[in-house]
Amino acid sequence: MRMHRRFLESLGLTFPQYLVIVELLEKSPGPVGKIGAKLCLDTGTTTPLLKRMEQSELITKRCDLKDERRVLVELTPAGKALQASVWAV
Repeated sequence: MRMHRRFLESLGLTFPQYLVIVELLEKSPGPVGKIGAKLCLDTGTTTPLLKRMEQSELITKRCDLKDERRVLVELTPAGKALQASVWAV
């Protein structure tokens, strides 16, 4: 994490936010539960992390139309615009 910090600070991202963006660049939209599991984050960490990213307009959250119990997370245009910079890290 320390190695990435200086690169991520210029993007305005924390290391966990960076990992979420990388995950969503590979598969979007993604269910909150699977994102947390893939990144080894518990619900108490995942929920506030995604809330901050939503407030920063990097992601959007919506209910899954097939199963309203699931919440899907998707990158916004602003989140997608970070793709080249994120891959460069």
